Amino acid sequence: MAKAGVALTTAQKLARHSDPKLTSNVYTLPKERAQIEKAFLIAKPMIKASWTKCCGVGGGSVDG
Repeated sequence: MAKAGVALTTAQKLARHSDPKLTSNVYTLPKERAQIEKAFLIAKPMIKASWTKCCGVGGGSVDG
């Protein structure tokens, strides 16, 4: 719902949650997951470079 732009209070009412924290935890996860995935994509080349420098060429995979 958060990704679709639904306000937290609206989502809370639709889900019949008494606590906005519950609604927030349930319906904002995709946004946070997307941010984590973007951060990994940014960091991935740096991780590979560090791994290669530390452990030699072709030092391993960080895919996955």
